[in-house]
Amino acid sequence: MSKAKLKKHLLALSKEEIINVVLDLYDARTEAKAYFEFYLTPDCTAELEKLRMHIVHEFFPVRGLSENPSFAKCKKIVTDFAKMQAYPDCVADLMLTVTEQGNKCSYVRLLRRGV
Repeated sequence: MSKAKLKKHLLALSKEEIINVVLDLYDARTEAKAYFEFYLTPDCTAELEKLRMHIVHEFFPVRGLSENPSFAKCKKIVTDFAKMQAYPDCVADLMLTVTEQGNKCSYVRLLRRGV
């Protein structure tokens, strides 16, 4: 569905019906819930720290070293954070976290091999 079609449909709904649609979306999708929580209380620093921990755990899980850390998951975390319209410096900081953790992971693997 296009944005124009969605807009036309939403304009036809009453205020209460739109509220119900938004609340149903909030309940149905975790991404929507995260977006609305960030939209209502935009605390970039807290969200940045939370997402940093997700990235760190992708490379260094609680137990051991990840055999195949997923850069795709890390990229998705950064992209989703940028879509929430966070401050550009916070997005850049998160991008640097991915690079730092990737380099750290590579270094630890080299040390384990004895190179």
